[in-house]
Amino acid sequence: MDPIGKIQGIFKWEAQEYVILDQIKKSIFDRTRHIFYAINFAPGFKKIDSGKSLADSVIIDITVDKDLPSRTLIRDPHKVQGGIIMPFVTDYPGEVVWLGYFEVPGYDKYTRPGKHTVTIQIAPRKLAQWARGRDFSEAAGGISQTFEYLIIEDRQPE
Repeated sequence: MDPIGKIQGIFKWEAQEYVILDQIKKSIFDRTRHIFYAINFAPGFKKIDSGKSLADSVIIDITVDKDLPSRTLIRDPHKVQGGIIMPFVTDYPGEVVWLGYFEVPGYDKYTRPGKHTVTIQIAPRKLAQWARGRDFSEAAGGISQTFEYLIIEDRQPE
């Protein structure tokens, strides 16, 4: 099966625009700060165009810092927090792009200064997905990508 598309990256909202998230100051990286991600769906992936919502069409898992999934796994954030479908300048002009977001986990360990990772996995949703395992393999049309960012200390220790 062809891949569902491409994950364009992770982004932060800064100075009224989306900027690739490669580093961020600790003082502004709190629980209310969102990490944005963009998915560029391949031309052959027509499930969304046929009137179905993203939640009916794809499954998404996001894991922070490659930790135990039970602690850091975010399942289908588009069902809980949302995002928007919008046109972008993409590798697949005229096709569907999803701009979603999720909150930084509330654990102190994930906002400590240093290098952190976000792993995003996406695959087409199967019929009766609730009864099946979540299959993100290439054979199932899934993709998985890991991104790194750096949190830098910008305050003097007290």
